[in-house]
Amino acid sequence: MRHLVTFYEYHGQKKKIEKDLTNVEDATTINVNFKDGYTLSNPDIILLRSDVDDVKNCNYAHIPNLGRYYFISPQKDFEKGGFVILHLHVDVLSSFKSAIKSAELLIERTSKSSWKSPYLNDTGLFPTAKRDLIIKTFGSDIITPSNQIVLHTSGVGEVANSE
Repeated sequence: MRHLVTFYEYHGQKKKIEKDLTNVEDATTINVNFKDGYTLSNPDIILLRSDVDDVKNCNYAHIPNLGRYYFISPQKDFEKGGFVILHLHVDVLSSFKSAIKSAELLIERTSKSSWKSPYLNDTGLFPTAKRDLIIKTFGSDIITPSNQIVLHTSGVGEVANSE
């Protein structure tokens, strides 16, 4: 079964949902066959050698029949009979962008501190505590004759009621 494939050039970040694609004018769409045993996530497509020149600068493709966008591997396999195999890898972010954008999610972990929720227990982040050890010499001996230590502390803050 032949599939219509639209070829593009893309030079931006791979981990981005909205991609600015450059459509290749001479080879906007080409009918291709899939190599036997293909998968939806990593299909190999078969082109005629005459079509390869039209898409030689392309690194991105859309296959509407599958509803997926794909990155094109720079590696090409040249087969007997004038065929060329292109290796594709699914772009999950673009292929499922409408589902991703419309999803209502609870963010459990993020590097952006403004998004953190006080209601989530993030076991991947460990609280930090700073320990200060201050040694001061007193003017008189603080050990009583019965070898007990006299300790007096004072500080600023609230005292919790035990009521």
